[in-house]
Amino acid sequence: MPGGRREPEEEILHTASRELYEETGAVQFDLTPYGVYSIDRSVGLVCFAEVHDMDTLPQYELEEIRLVDSLPDNMNYGGLYTRLDTPSIITKKGDKPVNDAELLKTFFLSQADLLKELKLVESLNLPECYIAAGYVRNRIWDMLHGYEMSDLNDIDVVYYNVEDITEATDILIENRLIEVTGNEKWSVKNQARMHLRNNNAPYQSTSHALSYWTETATAVGVRWRNNEIEICSPYGLDDLFQMHVRRCPLFEDVHFFRERVHAKKWLERWPLLKMIET
Repeated sequence: MPGGRREPEEEILHTASRELYEETGAVQFDLTPYGVYSIDRSVGLVCFAEVHDMDTLPQYELEEIRLVDSLPDNMNYGGLYTRLDTPSIITKKGDKPVNDAELLKTFFLSQADLLKELKLVESLNLPECYIAAGYVRNRIWDMLHGYEMSDLNDIDVVYYNVEDITEATDILIENRLIEVTGNEKWSVKNQARMHLRNNNAPYQSTSHALSYWTETATAVGVRWRNNEIEICSPYGLDDLFQMHVRRCPLFEDVHFFRERVHAKKWLERWPLLKMIET
């Protein structure tokens, strides 16, 4: 099971190709991303390699390679390897696959700066409040590509309060967050009033509002509540972790969806993404 660490600034698929060559001598192969694993709050990409031609084993770090019909005993991370029977998110914790929600929580718990921001927003005591959109989507897609966390255009805070839908209140909250953090990228929107801008019937909750957003992978929020990460995802997390760019069913403007994805250049920025037209 060849593997290794990504070099600084190295594309994650290049890492997989390099490690495969260095540890097996494979020179012609097809490499397919297979799943994501998490070990001790670190994450990595699992790939399947169909090897067509092998050369002499490079004199880097291995003495020999062997082809086996079954895995040897006492392998490092042996419990991880035995779960590679179906594509999935995999973890060493209990040697059992975990679901996407657990991996999402694990990721945010491992990022001290993000956790600090979540706790700050939680201290505002806003109802049904989450940080959403690119704050989650970009970080997970960066992780799945092996990138360092990229800068965000905005930090989108969403909440739901029908008792005060004035934009002035949102601005006051934004200014408070900016003052505390020194970061001007905070954007606060009460979803109880956003139906007016979007020409929809009134939303009934934050989750309901997110279901009208443009992409399913964007309609995901996280918050810190009761000493744990909680998730708001009206369409689940499959598209986020499968790296599918899919229009939300309740967002009907197909042309806007396509133009938005093109303008943001997501497919260039994250080449493993797949555009799903429905």
